[in-house]
Amino acid sequence: MSKKGRTLLTFLLAQLLILPISPTAAFQVSTSLGVRVKRAAPSPLEPLRVINGQMQGRTVGGEFVRNGNPTNFSLTITKAEIVGSKLELRGDFRTGPGSRNTQSVRAKIAGSMAMAANPWPHASDNDATPANISGCGVLFLNLDLPPQSRAAMGAARSLQVGVVLAPLENNLGEDINKRICAIVGMLDSKSDPNQLSEAVGELNRLLGQTR
Repeated sequence: MSKKGRTLLTFLLAQLLILPISPTAAFQVSTSLGVRVKRAAPSPLEPLRVINGQMQGRTVGGEFVRNGNPTNFSLTITKAEIVGSKLELRGDFRTGPGSRNTQSVRAKIAGSMAMAANPWPHASDNDATPANISGCGVLFLNLDLPPQSRAAMGAARSLQVGVVLAPLENNLGEDINKRICAIVGMLDSKSDPNQLSEAVGELNRLLGQTR
């Protein structure tokens, strides 16, 4: 083959290799040329680490997106207890419709942001609720998911849930929020164990309500 012909053939082959062709086609071309082409490994999906929801009563509800598909979730808190030096909440976690997607879970309070003021005062703000108890603007929960739920959601082992209060007609949610924040403050200040036990008992009384 002449030099001009070899130059033209090289040019045409180069154009084929830089075109946006499929991996299969690229492999066929490279095989015919005797050239090894290393296929790029698919990048792994980043596990879901944070979801957010609103608390209505004792249930936190929200939505997360996985692989482009929105899915509802809910966390219904049923019990509180002190584990070590942390407040731990127990509850039922559900994703999507149907009871088959419900799992019993534990969640630890990872942190909180103070509420500057209460823009929605209600009847429960009376003498029965101590004035020094204030709610949290945001609660952060570390949710320890069982393997089945983690796999279904594509979530990390410890999933953080950001929780804000639903603003209207949510007396029970506000009372639960106040008690949780009060207990977190008592743990931080190493309050008297008897007072702490009473506060947890009051929180569990509220969690037993369904209104």
